Amino acid sequence: MQANIKKIFTYPALILFVVVLVSHASYILNGFTWLDHGDIENRQAIAELSDFKKIFFSPFGETNFYRPIVTIFHSIDSTIYGTWAPGFHITNILLHVLGSIFAYLFIRKFFELTQTESLIAAIIFGIHPLSWLPVGAISYRPEILVTLFTLASLVAYFEYHAKHTQKSLLLFYLSALLALLSKETALFLIPALIILYHYKNSTNKKAFSRKTLLTLLTLISLYGTLHAIAIPKLWSIKSPQWNLSESIGTRILALEYRLTEIPSPITPALADTIVKTPIADWRVFATITAVIALLLFTFSKKTNASERKAVLFIFITLLPALNIIPLPRLSSPHYGYFPAIGIGVLFTLLLRRHYFFRFIIGAWIIGTSSAAFSN
Repeated sequence: MQANIKKIFTYPALILFVVVLVSHASYILNGFTWLDHGDIENRQAIAELSDFKKIFFSPFGETNFYRPIVTIFHSIDSTIYGTWAPGFHITNILLHVLGSIFAYLFIRKFFELTQTESLIAAIIFGIHPLSWLPVGAISYRPEILVTLFTLASLVAYFEYHAKHTQKSLLLFYLSALLALLSKETALFLIPALIILYHYKNSTNKKAFSRKTLLTLLTLISLYGTLHAIAIPKLWSIKSPQWNLSESIGTRILALEYRLTEIPSPITPALADTIVKTPIADWRVFATITAVIALLLFTFSKKTNASERKAVLFIFITLLPALNIIPLPRLSSPHYGYFPAIGIGVLFTLLLRRHYFFRFIIGAWIIGTSSAAFSN
């Protein structure tokens, strides 16, 4: 892990810090919006730090979610800034900068890219227009935190499997637990990405099946115990009253929204609603056809292992957007925040194929940067 920590202070981290900070600097003067009024101004998601233990045994704000780490960050900001909104936005931006640095470390190991390629991919993630909602709205801070701590846990996990040090294992424990306590999707993301990491990697299968499984079960048990104490009811959000055709069709349409936003340099519209759509709708058919074609191409001989893994990464990290476990919002651009790492990797891998892609991706970065300054 020491080698990875040293990398944080080398030039890639400095470049990421400057680029990501500058591209999001205009967000600092934003005020409180939407749920921020209740969570921050009315202190529904803020607790007294002197009563630290209570945070871990209480639901998040006025919800039935269990996110004590988000409450802690809100409470620290409130202690420092009071109700000065720019302070909260500065924290969001700095968390996103840190997440971009861990994305760089994650990409190097997970996708086996060079230092320069990993830096390009991390920059694309850092300035991606899908970051505007999690970074620009305080109420979407859970998305930044779960992404940051999930990436940190996976970086520690990779280090553990490379060197088998107890320090790396403890860092994995801690980071994974912080991710779980930030947002519920970590329950799926961490195990799923560890499985993808071991995809066709026979050398690590034994270690994965024993220590990793035991570690994950221990963490999930601890999380489940704390969750049950804070919120005895397992889940309180009901599924929409749709028939089978509408349940499938609407979710596939939501996937289409996210898949078109991920490669786009245009800032997506803020929308968390979706039209109820039957499976026979032509847009659903077109999405299914496009996904099948993409997967067939992904597993063809024309793609390499890194490209294949990048596509699978995008699909895996997009699965929470399908609302399989009912959530208040079925369709929202923030679901594309974590998968944007995958598109950064894919864009970077295209640079290996032909010089022509340098112009396309260069134009994409310029267009995205221009849009960021206008937000």
